[in-house]
Amino acid sequence: MKFTDIFIRRPVLASVVSLLILVVGLRAIGALPVLQYPRTENAVVTVTTTYEVDPVVRTTPGGLLIGSQAVPLL
Repeated sequence: MKFTDIFIRRPVLASVVSLLILVVGLRAIGALPVLQYPRTENAVVTVTTTYEVDPVVRTTPGGLLIGSQAVPLL
């Protein structure tokens, strides 16, 4: 008779042992000191952009005005 045969013949015992292992593991996680966790910092991202407008190309209510020529927008 092997050790695992006990749990095959008694499934309730297998469930109880499994739950016992789970409870002991949860207590172990709760007992870990905070120093075991890595130190984290919040990331700060700053984005700066500039948009330069070509003085020759301008928009009008009817379309684009390139130089002195109007281009209609569809």
